[in-house]
Amino acid sequence: MEGNDLVHRDRFPSSGRSRKVLAVTAPLIVVDIRGELSRQVQRLEATELRLTNALGIHEELRARVTVLDRTD
Repeated sequence: MEGNDLVHRDRFPSSGRSRKVLAVTAPLIVVDIRGELSRQVQRLEATELRLTNALGIHEELRARVTVLDRTD
């Protein structure tokens, strides 16, 4: 719903229209929040995967350096 409907609800809190507007907008707001949370979780999972890969590369390089140090 438009922001105007929320303004209407605030101006006329006892009107039946405000309850109808809230009944329509509340589920839309919840869906929007759930969608945003889902996108944030996907971003965090992608970041976690990149960090895990970077850590694996770091550990592999550290192991190679250790081997080189032992051969000197």
